[in-house]
Amino acid sequence: MFAVYVNDIIVVLSKSGAGCYYDNMLVGCVMYADDLLLLSASLCDLQLMVSICCEQLDELDTTLYLNKSQIVRIGRLCTDYACSVVIDGTSIEFVDELKYLGWYILSSKSLKISLHHMRVRFYQCFNSLYASCCNFSEPLLQYLNTYCKPYLLYGSDVITWNKSDLSSISHAFNSAMCKIY
Repeated sequence: MFAVYVNDIIVVLSKSGAGCYYDNMLVGCVMYADDLLLLSASLCDLQLMVSICCEQLDELDTTLYLNKSQIVRIGRLCTDYACSVVIDGTSIEFVDELKYLGWYILSSKSLKISLHHMRVRFYQCFNSLYASCCNFSEPLLQYLNTYCKPYLLYGSDVITWNKSDLSSISHAFNSAMCKIY
């Protein structure tokens, strides 16, 4: 039911012309459940998009939570914080790392995803399993593939890995394999 109401936000954002577009389709507003990700090539457009969202949410008697709102900059001006984006007179925080749907997006000159958190979760899961069944290599291998490997491969079908990323992921998995055998 929530999706029916918030669809108006996407329609109004699309009509505003602000945000990022691909093949004449708005890709500057990504929504999953009640999480909203706004993409814009400029802070001015982003401010317009945030204002539109606030107006539309006011009509639904709901608000954007400033403590859950963050901005991560990607591009050549990624370290320039001269301008701010505000909600009700309060600036939204600029961060170096933003979590969205399990991904950690880094502020950098090009789109980068942090693999650190993926590796940490993999090792936590593996160490937990290893501590409970370290004498049984066959079930542990099956558990590794079933429960641990997804932490390393989450979203891998939609991202292009570079050699460094692949090496990092491979090292984590190989370390676990060496501990089993």
